[in-house]
Amino acid sequence: MKVKKYEDKIKQLLEKNIHLRDSDMKLLSCVWYYQLKTSGLNPESMSAMTFMQMIADDKLANPSSIRRCRAKVQELNVHLRGKRYSDRKKNQTINVIKEIKKW
Repeated sequence: MKVKKYEDKIKQLLEKNIHLRDSDMKLLSCVWYYQLKTSGLNPESMSAMTFMQMIADDKLANPSSIRRCRAKVQELNVHLRGKRYSDRKKNQTINVIKEIKKW
């Protein structure tokens, strides 16, 4: 899956569900649920083996692509950032400063 492919859906999910803004796993679950429903499948009655086979066969969105898309959407849309967004950015800056000082 290309990162841009689900940008609109991810943006929509982040707008409607605040709890998804800080959890890639919850967001990924919602995206997969949406994909299954729009494919005419019932995720609530699907076996784990069928679900895992769909993941293995690349029939569901790649988790890395969803994460990257969520990061880009939140970078461009301040109102969609979660509570931990600024903490993550702050920690990244601190880690870079420490790394440069050790250099």
